[in-house]
Amino acid sequence: MTNEERKLDIEKRLDEKQNDYFGLLTGIKKNGQPVDKDEDFYSMKNQKFVYQWERMKELQKEIIYLTNHNREISLEIARESLDRAFTPRIKKMLEKTSDG
Repeated sequence: MTNEERKLDIEKRLDEKQNDYFGLLTGIKKNGQPVDKDEDFYSMKNQKFVYQWERMKELQKEIIYLTNHNREISLEIARESLDRAFTPRIKKMLEKTSDG
């Protein structure tokens, strides 16, 4: 499987999971019907609802991205703090061992 195929597969699975998530969250499917009805999932009776549904999915992706990005930045800040705190001490320890 190529990277492009893997990417498409992941995007499809993500879309399905998000639809399930928002169905559980709202108690309704993308087409505005209650979750427990077996009607065509993709019938579009209410364009405003569908827009809001898709917007919620995009917001969810952005929230996840920003959360991960924030985590990465926090880890980088912590790493830099540890480097500042321990590098001088480690250098001194190495100097002592090389001198003696």
